[in-house]
Amino acid sequence: MDSIKIVNGEVIYTTIDNKKPKGICGSGIVDLISELFLNNYIDFAGILLPDSSSSIIKFEDDMHLSMHIKKKALIMRV
Repeated sequence: MDSIKIVNGEVIYTTIDNKKPKGICGSGIVDLISELFLNNYIDFAGILLPDSSSSIIKFEDDMHLSMHIKKKALIMRV
């Protein structure tokens, strides 16, 4: 995944040459962290904000973010 957006709680991603994803590249990680911050899933320090979303689950002393990837955006290269 080379680009990730979160729109209305839905994860939208693109891949290089629109192929099946094998992982997240560096730009995808930067996008993901930015989107988590802009959508109030994490604070400025990168800590999950459990009161901001039911997708953030507290488990013992840890917190986990559970989101489903629902859509792949198609990018046409000219």
